[in-house]
Amino acid sequence: MHISHIVICQDSRNPYLAEGERSDSIMEFSKLNEIPISMTPDAILRDTYSIGISYSNFFLLKDSHISRFEKGIFNFHGADITKYKGSAAPVFHILESDKNNFGYTYHQINSRLDDGDILMIKKFCYSKNLTSQQINSEIVRRSIQDIPEFILKLREYIDGNIVLSKNESSAQARRRSELFGREETTLSFESSELEKLLRAFDWPELFKHPLVRVNNQRIRLVPEKTYEELLKIFRRLK
Repeated sequence: MHISHIVICQDSRNPYLAEGERSDSIMEFSKLNEIPISMTPDAILRDTYSIGISYSNFFLLKDSHISRFEKGIFNFHGADITKYKGSAAPVFHILESDKNNFGYTYHQINSRLDDGDILMIKKFCYSKNLTSQQINSEIVRRSIQDIPEFILKLREYIDGNIVLSKNESSAQARRRSELFGREETTLSFESSELEKLLRAFDWPELFKHPLVRVNNQRIRLVPEKTYEELLKIFRRLK
């Protein structure tokens, strides 16, 4: 499989490339292999390609981008797309389900968010009471482990040996902005949901949580504090 172009999504919302440290290794790889590299998807409009692969991509690709790929673009979605569409799925999972099972998906991109047909869904179980950041780390670990399986599926699709599954999910597309509609949030020590909320919002690279008021004292959850530090703060304030 020949790589003919790389686009880096250097975006402040991207938890993997926001600081630039990982993009350096990608640039080194492209230079070593003489692969063209750009910082915007509009660069791909100058050519045509067989297939595209999207990881941790915050660009909204248009039909004009997608049409440049004969077999389409396949996106890695860090959740079971039949249950969670959009971003911050581990957070919504803890807040709304809090069961110790999750998954990830490779699906074909179309003009609608997480709506394209499905190449592969993987589901797995994990230890109970993980934080959102820990669930995300487990997604990354499992997906790296399964890359050979993904490449095999992709080759089978290119060769016409398998067809994509229809994405008939009615799951609502969720965005991080839904979680932070207010400038300040109040949490109660009496709430049975407190520990779950702290686990849900422990994702420093992804979230800048609003101020939280506890017993008339204002603190900020993340990125300044980790889950373990927050538990100590809440116990002290209590």
